[in-house]
Amino acid sequence: MMRRMLVLIAMLALSGCGEGGKQKPTLVFHRPVQVAEVPRPQTGPAPRAPRAATAAAAETPVATAPAQPPAPQIYIVQSAPPAVTTPAAPPPPLAAASAAPLPPPAIPPSPVPAAPVAHPPPPVVALVPAAPPVAAPPPAVPALPPVEMAVPQVPPVAAKPAPPVESKVAPAEGPAVVAPKAAATPAQPPKPAEPPTAPAAAKALPLFSLPASVPDGVITIDGSSTVFPFARIIKREFSERYPNVKISLGGEEQGTMPAGSGGGFKKFTAGETQISNASRFIKPKEIEKAQSNKIEFIELPLAYDGLSVVVNPLNDWAQHLTTAELKAMWEPESRISNWKDVRAGFPDVPIAFYAPGTESGTFDYFTEEIVGKSRTCRKDFTGSEDDEIIVKGVQAHKGGIGFFGMAYFFGHKADLKLVAIDGGHGPVLPSMETVANGTYIPLSRPLFMYVNAEAAKRPDVDAYVKFFINNVARAARQVGYIPFAPESYQLVRQRYEKRIVGSLQTQGTGSVEQLLKAP
Repeated sequence: MMRRMLVLIAMLALSGCGEGGKQKPTLVFHRPVQVAEVPRPQTGPAPRAPRAATAAAAETPVATAPAQPPAPQIYIVQSAPPAVTTPAAPPPPLAAASAAPLPPPAIPPSPVPAAPVAHPPPPVVALVPAAPPVAAPPPAVPALPPVEMAVPQVPPVAAKPAPPVESKVAPAEGPAVVAPKAAATPAQPPKPAEPPTAPAAAKALPLFSLPASVPDGVITIDGSSTVFPFARIIKREFSERYPNVKISLGGEEQGTMPAGSGGGFKKFTAGETQISNASRFIKPKEIEKAQSNKIEFIELPLAYDGLSVVVNPLNDWAQHLTTAELKAMWEPESRISNWKDVRAGFPDVPIAFYAPGTESGTFDYFTEEIVGKSRTCRKDFTGSEDDEIIVKGVQAHKGGIGFFGMAYFFGHKADLKLVAIDGGHGPVLPSMETVANGTYIPLSRPLFMYVNAEAAKRPDVDAYVKFFINNVARAARQVGYIPFAPESYQLVRQRYEKRIVGSLQTQGTGSVEQLLKAP
């Protein structure tokens, strides 16, 4: 009964408050009051409780208190006293409620707080399956096999080098398999110059054995400015090994220059020097002078050189010249002073002539091969034993022309332009290959060292000559000259060992290497 009264009171509070703009009632709890419940006979079907009451019973929180025997009494307190008239409505519902008690089925509101409220845990339980996706790291573990798979790839890489290297070595030894392939490559042209290289000569040629030390001594050397560049290299290396031997090399001291082949022979045949470098054979009259002074000499060929004809870099018309054109320009009676007079089509540019000094072997060789007579040349040229003066002179004049050893051009490629020479078989530029194979004609020549035979008996001179022969191929190539074939250097070595005196030119005609092989 107490529960029904509470339901009715709640219905009244919900229905009668907030109408007409009145203030909503406030529920106030007071002391509990004992209410006697009057038993009623249960006759006939129990009337269904009003829908509003049932809904209110389901919505109100008070429905959770049926378990307590003493339920609190609820009063409606209005902010305004006149509104207390609302309690008059309860009697009719009370009569209806008292007429028929609620059967036990009306108690189903009690299950409302039980199961539905417990639904939040299921979502929480649903989160538990979501954890497996979070456990994605376990699937990532299979990524480790690829890392292991990379390890097997290393063996193939290491295995490849070994078989190919062995396979290359085998064909390289086959004569007919590799040879045609190498011949097909354009790298063959430079190879003709390889036989004269210092390493090849050193392997094929037994070197002179050199003493650990030699007595103090002084060696005087002079001669060709063409031989000077690699003679200076060898002299300095020798001085490092035998510092107690003093060597005077003409042109090495500041402000001096080599005497040239002709000037060097003057000193040598007079007994003033022990060694003379030359860019040509010794002449018959020079031999006679040596004999008159009771001087014998050992002639030792060293390497090949090609004379280079050079012009100013701005000269874009003279790509090549014939030997006939060179002769017309350099002969004593020449009247050519302008490039337009050399060949039809050449521009009107004055010519400035530069050449080595008249005592130079280069000058002798050029005039003999081009003009037809040694030391015969026009008079209005600028001559100097110092090839650097020739370089600067040609560089300073657009119409400049000059000649000197090929090695000097290699040192001034950016300052000068090289002219091809047509000796009757088409224009050919000087190079190690064309000089060595004889196609650069007629301006290729041999270089020599002349040793006083009596001075060669001295330990210091003997050690120097042997040291020179051991290193000449490397030093000559280093400065741009063309070494002989290894077997030719072996013949040079034998010539010195046997102390063969005199000149090779007395044995006939031919190249120096051919003369060395002559009996």
